[in-house]
Amino acid sequence: LAAGPLPRLVAVYQRARTDELQLAAVESQIVWMPNVTDRAAQIVRLVLEGFPENDTTVSPAPAGVKCRGVFIDGSGTAYVDLDGATLSTIRGADEEESLVAAVSRSLVDDLQEVKLVAFLVDSEPRDTLAGHVDLARKFSGREWEVAWQGGTVGTR
Repeated sequence: LAAGPLPRLVAVYQRARTDELQLAAVESQIVWMPNVTDRAAQIVRLVLEGFPENDTTVSPAPAGVKCRGVFIDGSGTAYVDLDGATLSTIRGADEEESLVAAVSRSLVDDLQEVKLVAFLVDSEPRDTLAGHVDLARKFSGREWEVAWQGGTVGTR
């Protein structure tokens, strides 16, 4: 019998419980599927769900924000397609920036195939998610500071 895909630990970024926007890694498991888009979709789902049992981080997005899919082009750009009907729960620049930061950093750090992250809403380019972060550009995730270097802050 051939073994199927195995679980692998990844660092899923969340918003650190700090006054400034900083990210903190939470160790989590995904099934290491052969297709990178399948792995990317699992990571985005974990970012959006958050880790309620972790008292050092908060979810970067309000409950209910949904991802329609993730697509990765030949140059290593991951396109994260968010459901526009679920974005109305994002309140302000802080939540919007946290979401973009956590998704971008998680995908770039965990998947060697991903170099940059771009965002779509309902499969279309959009200027912003909720009126604040310029989505005309692509993100490496390195635009935001990590609160705790040298390890993870929790597990899932």
